[in-house]
Amino acid sequence: MARTSRRSLAGIAAVWTFTVTYVLLAPLGCTATTSPGAVADSFTECKNVLGIDYRGGGTYDPPLLPALLAGLVAGALAAFLLRRLLKPRRVDA
Repeated sequence: MARTSRRSLAGIAAVWTFTVTYVLLAPLGCTATTSPGAVADSFTECKNVLGIDYRGGGTYDPPLLPALLAGLVAGALAAFLLRRLLKPRRVDA
């Protein structure tokens, strides 16, 4: 397999792995709940595709950094492993 082909496949795998990991871990939808007459009882709850809860008081804004970092690590790992697996092997006769 050509050298550029291996790099292309590794790059494509990295981008797709990052995207899938980010979408699975990032909070997608949020719901704010408030009790009547009590501001202290209000909270915001957000969920992602995997069902992980992100909760906070008041106008909570869930962090996206953990999903971003996990996506970057997973993408880099996928690219490294794919390049390693597709690396030509020397055969000693």
